[in-house]
Amino acid sequence: TPKPDPDAAPFPSLKFKAYLDRRRGVVEEIEDPTPSEMRSLFVADMGTDDNGKTVEVVVKFADRYGEKAHRVLAEAGLAPKLFYCRQVMSDWYMVVMERLDLDWKAMSSFEGEAVAPSVFEDLDRAVKALADNNLVHGDLRAANIMIDPSGTHAKVIDFDWACEEGKGYYPPVICGVHAYEELHPDAAELTKMKTEHDSYALEKFLKPRYMLNRIE
Repeated sequence: TPKPDPDAAPFPSLKFKAYLDRRRGVVEEIEDPTPSEMRSLFVADMGTDDNGKTVEVVVKFADRYGEKAHRVLAEAGLAPKLFYCRQVMSDWYMVVMERLDLDWKAMSSFEGEAVAPSVFEDLDRAVKALADNNLVHGDLRAANIMIDPSGTHAKVIDFDWACEEGKGYYPPVICGVHAYEELHPDAAELTKMKTEHDSYALEKFLKPRYMLNRIE
C-alpha cells in the first residue's frame, strides 16, 4: 500500500456514471466500479466548475502511468487536462482527466483521408516537448491521437507506457500487428524506450500515411 503524500492533490469527489470503450462511446451505465473491473475506462462527474456546470471526466485505472509526460503535454494544450494521478492501492494508479467533446475523433478513424498539416504541427510540438524533458510517450499511434472537430488540432492520449528516456521499458506484451507496424523497429517487449522512437512514429508512419501533402 502506498504511503500518503502530503503534497498530493486531494482525492477527487467522483460520481461514476458509465463505462467507456476505446472508441469513446458509453457502453453501460454503472454506479461504482468493482476491483475486477478496474482495467476499464469510466465516465464520471467531478463536482462543478465556477459557473456551476458539472465537470465530466474520464477515469482510468492502470498499473503504470506516465504522469509527468501527460502533465508536460497538458500544460502545452497538447493533451487532455490531468486533474489527478496517484497510486491508490497496490500497483494501481487512478487517473482523472478531462473528457474531450464527443466530436473529437481518433486519427485512426481518418484512414484513407488526409489530415491537415496543422495537426502535425501540434504533434511536432508534442514530440519536441517530450524530448526536451527527456520523456518518451512510447505508444504514439494513430489510435492515441485525438483530432478536434475542425480537423486542425490534435491532443495526445494514453500515457500508460510513458516514462523518462532510458529508465522505462516497453511492456512484456505488445498486442496487435498494427502496434508493431506503427512503432519503431526497436520497440519490442521489455526493450528500453527512447525519445527517437516517438520521432520515428511521427515521421516514418503517421506523416506519410495521414498528412495532407498534395494539391487536389
